[in-house]
Amino acid sequence: MSSTPPPMNWLLLRGLARDQRHWMDFGKIFEERLTGSRVFMLDMPGMGDQNKRSSPLTIPGIVDDLRHRWKQLDYDFGGPWGILAVSLGGMVAMDWCDRYSYDFQRLVLVNSSGGGVSHPLRRLQPPMIAEFLKIASARSPRDKERTILGFNSNIRSAQDPSIEDAWARFAEESPNPLLNIARQLIAGTQYRAPKALRPRTLIISALQDHLTHASCSWDLARRFGAGVVFHDTAGHDLPMDAPEWLIDQVGFWMNN
Repeated sequence: MSSTPPPMNWLLLRGLARDQRHWMDFGKIFEERLTGSRVFMLDMPGMGDQNKRSSPLTIPGIVDDLRHRWKQLDYDFGGPWGILAVSLGGMVAMDWCDRYSYDFQRLVLVNSSGGGVSHPLRRLQPPMIAEFLKIASARSPRDKERTILGFNSNIRSAQDPSIEDAWARFAEESPNPLLNIARQLIAGTQYRAPKALRPRTLIISALQDHLTHASCSWDLARRFGAGVVFHDTAGHDLPMDAPEWLIDQVGFWMNN
């Protein structure tokens, strides 16, 4: 399917302990399917190409760091801008669009949640505590990434063993520090969603998300008066499990 929504720059934000490398080929597919779109990615402080820095302990702190770097992109390429963000990245995007309401015209939240809207045990489902402990005690980068893929992906990682190879290589070459991951967790658990958002908003969720319960997306959609769509079988990493489907949902929404 090919969509031709109005041309727009898109900023993509990843979630907890992930960075722009983990988008894999999503950005390329996005630009191919949504003609006229230009995709940009930024790593959160403490992750990816920013991994030598400390991650802020609050979502607003993460936002202000990202926004400082995004302003150069806005200066170089102009607008309009949309932002598509996954999980913890969605919390960052909500705070960004709340406090700097004219930076983005469109907002897409994928498998995200917010305090004050959803129960904490829905935002982070209890079985994940054991999984996080396994990550913290992993003996090798591959063991760690295998655990993450086990609860993040329901489809693609099972079909394509090279995903595990790639993620293990990322962790070996430029690891995301455990301390910064802990600081991100603190920021995320403290975050409370705003009561309203100015940008037009779409909520996208996976019914088989093992990390964040799909009801959290319903909760956000009700709070913001936003449209919401669900994928039947994808996991928390919906951009990896069903990239074409996700992008097509954005295209349908942009054209309506």
